[in-house]
Amino acid sequence: MELEEFRTKPPWEAYEATLLTKGFVPCFEPGGTEVLPITCCRCGAVPAYIVMTDGKTTLGFLACASSCGEWVGGPIPEKAPSTGRRQGSGEEER
Repeated sequence: MELEEFRTKPPWEAYEATLLTKGFVPCFEPGGTEVLPITCCRCGAVPAYIVMTDGKTTLGFLACASSCGEWVGGPIPEKAPSTGRRQGSGEEER
């Protein structure tokens, strides 16, 4: 992606189409369809949670209905596997 792409924020449909042409495809995460307790600051509706990946990068978005058009999103960091032990607490594996 180039910096020029971020000078203006296109409508969600246009941005989604751009991602599709760049090899990103929708994917579904476990529990990703649960409603997030977030509402749109423009219209007050609950936006859809959309995840797209190209196999290397995973992007997450909150997108409102096309009548509103508001959306936010960005890279989703990979989660490190957890052992359930806190570092520095003396509970590390030896």
